[in-house]
Amino acid sequence: MVRKGRKASLPKIEEFTVRLNCPRVVSVFEQGKEFDFFFKVKVNGNKRIAIPIECGEIQKQLLEDALNGKYKIGAFQLVRRDEWFYFVIPIKKEVEIRQEYDGVVGVDLGLRYNAVITLLHKNGKITEVEFLKYRKLMHKIRMLWHRIDELKSMLPEGQRTSKRIQRLWKRIRRINDWIAHNVSKRIVEIAKENNAMIALENLKGLHPVKGKNSKKNNRRIGNWVRGKIVKYTIYKARWEGIRFKLVSPKNTSKTCHLCSSQGLRAGANFFCEHCKHSYNADFNASVNIGIRATLPDAKGCVNHPVWLKPYKATRGW
Repeated sequence: MVRKGRKASLPKIEEFTVRLNCPRVVSVFEQGKEFDFFFKVKVNGNKRIAIPIECGEIQKQLLEDALNGKYKIGAFQLVRRDEWFYFVIPIKKEVEIRQEYDGVVGVDLGLRYNAVITLLHKNGKITEVEFLKYRKLMHKIRMLWHRIDELKSMLPEGQRTSKRIQRLWKRIRRINDWIAHNVSKRIVEIAKENNAMIALENLKGLHPVKGKNSKKNNRRIGNWVRGKIVKYTIYKARWEGIRFKLVSPKNTSKTCHLCSSQGLRAGANFFCEHCKHSYNADFNASVNIGIRATLPDAKGCVNHPVWLKPYKATRGW
């Protein structure tokens, strides 16, 4: 369908993928001189050409382990993005998910903090709390938004975007990817070091609503990397054999994690009128998420164990 007053245009292909069988069509070998690894790609019959591999240190270690038989290599993919060609190498690992844990890592994802991570042990003791917020990167994203708005205001009538605007959106996506990878990495590190499972919020239903929120808040919600953090945390947890669970986020920041009573939330602070305790609201939510994952039958107000000890967060207020 074409809107009135506009001309039809051909679809633009921005990316294509070619699957290559390994090792019949393409293979990897270790050379060890100028480049650590090379691809051998079959072309024109039985002729093969060597292509050097450029990748990071972590990827080099994974390739070395795969060539030594520690992991399995799947079918290669040849991908074209922005006039560049990439080989995507799937590496398979047999993992057994552990069933016995000493605690749970509760994670609250929010707009004020990228993540609040709390380690809750079986005896009710909270030994670790981290407030993760990349202030400089979030400020950089806001500056890029302002620049995009300026460029949009200078566009001719009827034009919605430009190459400069698209480049700025790609910069924002790269920053968000970096944040999501680092937050998910830290979550899995804490769980691995303390033999704990991971509890995350299921935030799939949350999205910007026009007219309900301001343009500024809708943009913040649209840029929220909660989905990427959950996605990256899940695959990294599976790689390490760590169990994870998604729980409902309903009232996690408004319910006291000590007495399960509904309290008052004002901005970043939470106060319980029943037991007279006050906490950082995001910290309170992260504890409730951890408990909700270990008590799957709890709905709404969480029924907490009597041995849960009070903890007041002092960082990140």
